[in-house]
Amino acid sequence: MTDVMVSRGSTGAGHGRQLASRRVTARMDREGTGERRETWTMEPAEHTPMNDAEPPTPSGDGLEPTSWPSATVAPMELSVSHHESGVSVIEIVGELDALTTPLLDECLSEQLDEHPTHLVIDLAEVTFLGSSGLAALVRCSRTLEASESGSVLHLTGATHRAVRRPLELVGLLPLFSIHATQDDALAHIASEPGPAT
Repeated sequence: MTDVMVSRGSTGAGHGRQLASRRVTARMDREGTGERRETWTMEPAEHTPMNDAEPPTPSGDGLEPTSWPSATVAPMELSVSHHESGVSVIEIVGELDALTTPLLDECLSEQLDEHPTHLVIDLAEVTFLGSSGLAALVRCSRTLEASESGSVLHLTGATHRAVRRPLELVGLLPLFSIHATQDDALAHIASEPGPAT
């Protein structure tokens, strides 16, 4: 088994910065095949005021000075497992918003470059799904449709309100192959007939 940590450095996000890192773990059997697993994490770092400007001073009206707004960055973790059958599974834990979605975009781009037969995105542990996260899912779906790889996108865990409600509101549910759980998706994939020979 190999275990490698790759630092992604700090990335600007709003008024603050986020620290992203990646851990790659490969588990191989004696024949040299097996499952490779990656963990991508994004953690909040210290926030700074917009443009490093000084906060406003009192205007003499008796009101307290107004401080600059600062977005709260929630940590997010992506776990990616690559199965021998050519199926890749991305498990997302945390919030998918404008601050965390860029890490998902980067992760999805890497997975699509490997042309998996099936790409499963598990949303069971997503606590917030904003418009940026929805857009990332749509981009992934359209990229697969436009490619000639024949890869299929599956969403799982989209049964709880934090995920299903946004998908319903913008009418995206018909765009994806939806499964209640990751196990359901993998069982469905396994039951599909193989390519004709």
